[in-house]
Amino acid sequence: MKNLVIALWLLAPSILTGQEKNGTFKSAPHEFALSYPVHWQSLPKLGGRMAVHVGGSIGKQSASMSVIVSEDESFRIMTIVDYLKTVKAKDFLDVASISMTDVKMHRWEPKYELGGQPALMFVYSGILDGARQCTLTIQTIKNGRLYTLGFNAPSDDFPVMYLELKKIADSFAFQK
Repeated sequence: MKNLVIALWLLAPSILTGQEKNGTFKSAPHEFALSYPVHWQSLPKLGGRMAVHVGGSIGKQSASMSVIVSEDESFRIMTIVDYLKTVKAKDFLDVASISMTDVKMHRWEPKYELGGQPALMFVYSGILDGARQCTLTIQTIKNGRLYTLGFNAPSDDFPVMYLELKKIADSFAFQK
């Protein structure tokens, strides 16, 4: 079951729509909103499940952020509590190893929160295109959807930006 969930997280298509304006993204169909630095720019969406992909500078460093919304019957059946009991760090390391080398998990926190919902937060790094990248990921399930909020930055810059990235994550809110 856990491998099915991971595969669906990576492969399930969905139609996504939303609005970006003045550093705020709102998705009425997926009932969420979040804020990011107003000077960040839209980046190409990498797949149909990606609701938003933006990036830019935080001080002298740069980072990108995305939200992926995966819809599937398994997320209507599985609660976030079930997901947190099932998913393992090794699953994500295996998936990350497809596109990165020397992948390392730095933090795995199954008692986190996103938009007032229980969530999983993890930080990992790996070498991509010859440079070590660090990724902060937060996931929760609500209304039959897996929400994945991700931030990516060069590993050397990541610790400097961590608190600012967390502020962006803290702005994530579910809406009706």
